[in-house]
Amino acid sequence: RYEEGDGHALNHVSLTFPAASMSALVGASGAGKTTVTKLLMRYADPQQGQISIGGVDIRRLTPEQLNSLISVVFQDVWLFDDTLLANIRIARPQATRQEVEEAARAAQCLEFISRLPQGWLTPMGEMGGQLSGGERQRISIARALLKNAPVVILDEPTAALDIESEL
Repeated sequence: RYEEGDGHALNHVSLTFPAASMSALVGASGAGKTTVTKLLMRYADPQQGQISIGGVDIRRLTPEQLNSLISVVFQDVWLFDDTLLANIRIARPQATRQEVEEAARAAQCLEFISRLPQGWLTPMGEMGGQLSGGERQRISIARALLKNAPVVILDEPTAALDIESEL
């Protein structure tokens, strides 16, 4: 239910996403796409029914277990006041520099990283203000790739990217 009203955010919804597949939820603004993401992340629990990953009700998982299964790329990306390298590596702290660079390459980050004054070691500052919205989204995509979780959720991750990148 919506906090400010009596109506349900979602009603009579059943979704199945096959393993190793790509699925998309498409709909108008307010249709419930972000609500599904919030339910998958357990920011809220369904009032009826259940959400399972690999046949396991996610309510039976610890927050750490659930977090290890899911990567989320949100439309609004939060960067930490640390280096660009650390901002990607936060997805998997034990990752090697080569693994971080491979994720960044796949997310098309290398060109803008090469233009930064200190490259990989450039401090991002509060909220990554020196990067464009599209560059911050690419960092978030690199994080998701580096984490290599079985479930990746893209919540309008390309809103700030150019058309060529989306294709």
